[in-house]
Amino acid sequence: MTEKYPVELDDYECKLILENAFVDGQLKSTVAKMANKKGSHIIRMTLHEVTDLIGWLAGEANHAQDPNLSDELNELCDRLETVEFHIKTTVKGR
Repeated sequence: MTEKYPVELDDYECKLILENAFVDGQLKSTVAKMANKKGSHIIRMTLHEVTDLIGWLAGEANHAQDPNLSDELNELCDRLETVEFHIKTTVKGR
């Protein structure tokens, strides 16, 4: 079984993910549920899921016609990259 890690996202960030990244399966179901609930949520993701999200969101940020959307996606990527770094250093430190 692949280990899952807590990732904090708010409802708006969940909506950004659903609208701008390819997510499927259980993760899509969880993110969709949290997008409809106000506030911050802890969503458990594998390292692979976090890394994939960063790639999808970065690509969308680079191609977004709306500069505000591009900025929002880049900020979300930065936060997820911090989570990714933490996971990698935690796993490596074991």
